[in-house]
Amino acid sequence: AVTVLVVGGTASYLFNTYYVGEREMELTHDAQAIAPFASLYFAGNRSARDTAEFLGYFDHLVGAWFWLIDRHGAVRVASGGADPVSLSPGDLGQVNGGTTIISRSFSHLYNAQMLLVAAPVFDSAGRVSGGLVLETPLNGLSQSMDVLRRLLFYSTVVALLAATGVALLLSGRLAKPLLQMNRAALGLAKGEYDQRVTAVSQDEIGQLARSFNFLAAELGKTADAQHRLEGLRRQFVANVSHELRAPLTAIRGFVEAMLDGLVDDPGVRHRYLEIILGETMRLNRLVNDLLDLSKLESGNLEMMVETVNLFGIIGRVLTKFKPLADERGILLEAKAATAPGREPCDVQCGAGSGSRAIKVQGNADRIEQALTNLLDNALRYTPGAGRVTVTVGIVAGEAKVEVADTGVGIPPEDVPYVWDRFFKVDKARSRADGGTGLGLAIVKEIVELHGGKVELSSRPGRTVFGFTLPLTQFDNSAG
Repeated sequence: AVTVLVVGGTASYLFNTYYVGEREMELTHDAQAIAPFASLYFAGNRSARDTAEFLGYFDHLVGAWFWLIDRHGAVRVASGGADPVSLSPGDLGQVNGGTTIISRSFSHLYNAQMLLVAAPVFDSAGRVSGGLVLETPLNGLSQSMDVLRRLLFYSTVVALLAATGVALLLSGRLAKPLLQMNRAALGLAKGEYDQRVTAVSQDEIGQLARSFNFLAAELGKTADAQHRLEGLRRQFVANVSHELRAPLTAIRGFVEAMLDGLVDDPGVRHRYLEIILGETMRLNRLVNDLLDLSKLESGNLEMMVETVNLFGIIGRVLTKFKPLADERGILLEAKAATAPGREPCDVQCGAGSGSRAIKVQGNADRIEQALTNLLDNALRYTPGAGRVTVTVGIVAGEAKVEVADTGVGIPPEDVPYVWDRFFKVDKARSRADGGTGLGLAIVKEIVELHGGKVELSSRPGRTVFGFTLPLTQFDNSAG
């Protein structure tokens, strides 16, 4: 509506200016063209009657009224329909000075705007002997302006109807999804992360709706992760409390028994001391695991990086666990998948021989700690007559170590969380010693600190933990 009014008003002004200007130019040209013939009257060569008839002829031809005035402004001759008006002293002075004047005024007689043009009439000597005045009403302009105003009114009505229809359409396409997103946003603020909005268009509103849905999904994932982390934290506090309370209670009981003199038998005393030592070592392992995990996660762990032969580390770790495996009746073996047709290496896996080498850049102690945690985990959950296999090889340009066991497996719903700190599988793979679930979290931190990644696959009767490390060198040229 505003646009139509502005355009209409501008058009009306321009039309009025153009029309009046054109009419002024026409009358000025006519006055200057007829003035030489009017000079015959002032020269006495034509009578007043003839001059009036002459001006009357042009009256109908030009569409204006004519009259002649002398230098004093007095009307000497007028056309038949003229109603002469007096020029102001200023206008009369300009005409006497040889200037054609143009003026506009409102006539109450004709109830219209009047356009007046007065041109000087010169004698044969070039002196001004009087003036020729033309006057015409601007009725045609008023009629045209009335038509223009009606057109403007109709255009405004049509524009308002069209704008209302467009507004209703846009409000349905814009306001409705925005209101829906507003309600969904309020739901998100209340913790209702299942809020979604319908995105049907491909414009900016549709893009905003899809972005909102993505945000809601990510917030839901974050909230779930926070809830799970909070649950793990509470579980961790409970586990650590149990881990600390159980050995401390045992240590306190046995120490109090010995201090109270209740144990006189040296053999019993020795057995009590062994139990106290075992519980103390258990506390020490728990504290060390917590400290290691804290340092690894904070990035404050200082490591000496060197070239490390994975065969040597695997050999040492297997040698360390071989007696425990034999005691439990578990077959512990190692395979070096170094090349097609290569015979698997023995338990020592080339340690110290230098005959085979898969070398990575890292800290030997930390890599050995990661492998120790994996083997300890596998042996604990593998029943007697089972098998634990360590495989090392090259996969996609990286060194890969896998520890496979024939235990009971991990439930599929627990697989995504096994590497999380403080996590324990509480059912089939519950640790007999009530561990806190820090071992695998430490493995993950160590491997990622070396630029590698951890892997896990599990099914009933077979679980494979593994990790990869960036390869520095591989050599199997010797047997």
